[in-house]
Amino acid sequence: MQGNFSPASSLVKLEHRAPIDWLLKQDARIRETLPTWANIGSGSDHLPGLAQMLGILQEAFANIGADRPQSTVTPTPAGGIFNLRCRPEASFRVLLSGHYDTVFGPDHPFRQCRWLKPDVLSGPGVVDMKG
Repeated sequence: MQGNFSPASSLVKLEHRAPIDWLLKQDARIRETLPTWANIGSGSDHLPGLAQMLGILQEAFANIGADRPQSTVTPTPAGGIFNLRCRPEASFRVLLSGHYDTVFGPDHPFRQCRWLKPDVLSGPGVVDMKG
């Protein structure tokens, strides 16, 4: 988590400032959630860790305030596919795609996060989908 972004920047259109301001107010929550999630050993072939991370994602997205949130889990040999659809009838829709595994197995030394600086976190997945 590194950067210096000002929502008052002349590059940000007025209609985009509210979501950006909201995101910037999530700093404390992100600083708490990110290391917690990244410290979960969800290596690509570590099914217990993948199952744990999948459960956390399902819980985290269970109440996102959508009209009709739906989630499905498709079991695979490498954990599961988490699919979340909200407002499929909307005229403007966004597709977000990613993965919740990391390449680090349960015995790999790079499994735990550590703060390098007050605003720099090093850990598995922190600049990827967990971040």
